[in-house]
Amino acid sequence: MLLGLIAEHAGQRQLNELYKSVFFDPLGIVAVLLPQDTPPPNTARPHGDRSVWGGTGFGDITESSHHGADWYRATGKTSWAAAGMITTPENMARWAYELLSDQGSALSPTARGRLLDSFNGPLVQIGPQEQQYGYHVTKRTFSLSEGSITAYGHPGSGGGFVSDVYYSPELDMSVSLLINSHTDARSRAEAQGKLGHR
Repeated sequence: MLLGLIAEHAGQRQLNELYKSVFFDPLGIVAVLLPQDTPPPNTARPHGDRSVWGGTGFGDITESSHHGADWYRATGKTSWAAAGMITTPENMARWAYELLSDQGSALSPTARGRLLDSFNGPLVQIGPQEQQYGYHVTKRTFSLSEGSITAYGHPGSGGGFVSDVYYSPELDMSVSLLINSHTDARSRAEAQGKLGHR
């Protein structure tokens, strides 16, 4: 939030306008920033345990939140500079590529180098995996049947959503996963019966 305030002060414009002019339009990315922008009418609603929000059972959290249509105001995790963007998995994957790939144009080579050199601490537990944490980006090794790959990105969840995005330099590819339900299930068998939608 503090960095968002600094950006608005330095740029003399609202953060959503700065993102759009500096990053989104030049990179061909479509995204909105809450609450300065209005969420699209077809935005997926967050699903989870409604008892946390004053309701009962599993379902649409917005039906239990006193915020109703302004569901994004219910948690600081989904507003403004603290992860308040709404976009598609394709746009998220594009952002990861433009930010983290040597071929990307979101950052200068010097800034990208600083970002990718920021992983100098020990492994930390983020979600179910140990990873290195840098400047708001993680570095993780994925074990495969024929070796392993490095992936830079960001795992995120909360408020009824899961949002993971990774870029692998070995594959020169980025992947994004967006889910409108937060659950501790880590396999289809564990999730069986816990999720009431697909």
